[in-house]
Amino acid sequence: MNYDFTEVDKIILHPVYAWMGWFSVLNPSIETFETLKTFIEEAYGFSKEKFSKKQHRKFRGIENKILTPLFLFLVFAFVEITGT
Repeated sequence: MNYDFTEVDKIILHPVYAWMGWFSVLNPSIETFETLKTFIEEAYGFSKEKFSKKQHRKFRGIENKILTPLFLFLVFAFVEITGT
């Protein structure tokens, strides 16, 4: 890895996460940051959406594990009490 991290406004592959398609901007100027800002916001929005879906699936899994047995218990209790 022959990177000069003192360079200004240079786009390089990320030293660790290049295999994931990440890149880095060494010492970005305000103009460079403003240019890349829309991409950063889009990536951030995508990450938030992905996390939200993951949390929803996790909660739904808990819901199924807890509420389904609870519902069945209540149904059986109702049948026992009412005799129907």
